[in-house]
Amino acid sequence: MYSPILNAIQEHINKGRISFHTPSHKGAEGSYLSFFADFLKYDLTEIPDTVGLFANSGPVYEAMELAAKAFGTAATLFSAGGCTHAIQAMLRLACKEGGKIIAGRNLHPAAVNAMALLDIDPVFIQPEMEGKCALGGRISPDAVERKLSKNKDAQVVYITSPDYFGIMSDIAAISGVAKKYGVPVIVDNAHGAHLLYAADNLHPIRLGAAMSADSSHKTLPVLTAGAWLQIADEKYKADALDAMRLFGSTSPSFPVLLSLDLCRAWLEEKGAEEFNKLKTRLESVKAALNETPFIKPEGLVDPYRIAFDASCLNRSDDEIYEFFHSRNIEPEFISRGAAVFIPSPFNTENEINTLAKAITELQSIQKAKGNSDVSYAAPHLPNKAMTIRQAVMAESEYVPIEKAKGRIAAAAEFICPPGFALTIPGEIIDDESVENLYRASIFNIKVVKSGAVKYN
Repeated sequence: MYSPILNAIQEHINKGRISFHTPSHKGAEGSYLSFFADFLKYDLTEIPDTVGLFANSGPVYEAMELAAKAFGTAATLFSAGGCTHAIQAMLRLACKEGGKIIAGRNLHPAAVNAMALLDIDPVFIQPEMEGKCALGGRISPDAVERKLSKNKDAQVVYITSPDYFGIMSDIAAISGVAKKYGVPVIVDNAHGAHLLYAADNLHPIRLGAAMSADSSHKTLPVLTAGAWLQIADEKYKADALDAMRLFGSTSPSFPVLLSLDLCRAWLEEKGAEEFNKLKTRLESVKAALNETPFIKPEGLVDPYRIAFDASCLNRSDDEIYEFFHSRNIEPEFISRGAAVFIPSPFNTENEINTLAKAITELQSIQKAKGNSDVSYAAPHLPNKAMTIRQAVMAESEYVPIEKAKGRIAAAAEFICPPGFALTIPGEIIDDESVENLYRASIFNIKVVKSGAVKYN
């Protein structure tokens, strides 16, 4: 397994130099961080032996070149600032200041925050619900076409796929539609980094997307905050490092960068094989789920995500958590009856079977009463009074929800996870907005002060 970052760090460690640079723990095993053991030695900074994250040479640059070759991209850039960093850079590359973007409403707060910083004006599309599952929806190609036909000045289409529940939009069809209008498709693929090696033709860059932001640590063996910006379109390559530099820390975590490099090497050597094994192991979980009354997402979904609607149990989130904890299982997410589990190749067969057994037994705690409301469908689209940036930068105040009707939102309010925008800065809060905020247990909201900004 070849890793240029690992080689550079190990060579530096072997030199035994006295550290008079950051970080100040000095890799000392006798410090209060001694429980990290040898890990501290690998926690270096940007020195001549390691160079840096945004340099055009050095071990990190070589690691990114190896990743691009392995993944079949024009460029793959490393982020130690999570998928947020990759999303920020991706939007900077794809959209000019003040530009218009067609975006699915089922997006992450990081995207809205980046739009505020970059003064991007979004035109939103509602996800469409399919079947009985109320966990989430897809952005349809037809909806994208309708928006593009009415917004000829749009510069890019922004899609989140897969979403938190593993629900995937048809990126190939959406890319085909966008191509007719001469605009690129970029994808928040935070929950789909594994699709590079885990499944044929499910990763966005294999389906016509110009770029994707991959939160590698979510579904691959990478330290928390490790992510990739995948670039398929050559025209974005030249400015990519500058875009990452614009938002990135000058003190990136080298252990995180190293884990991204080691993950690339692991994927090349064992990725496809290990995910095939996981797919086989998960058959027991899916078989168990099929024998329950729980509702699963339909259509195109991530084959490695376990998500279902268990609202028929009529049990509280705490009760469902307690059920799984009693079986020594920690779920990814339990809320309003929705359940999410993220298995990986590093879960043993015994662990997977334990989950399958628990899902089967979960039915036993069902109450006799009817269904509760689990819907995570994106709410309506309120009218817009000003841009996101105008609203975020305006003088603002907090008001109780009951006094918010008719006011302009100055901050985004989300159900996150999974990532549904209830209000976006610049939107006028109406009756339905108030109802949705109440249902999400949001009782105070930041609004633009009256007269703070002139708008059309």
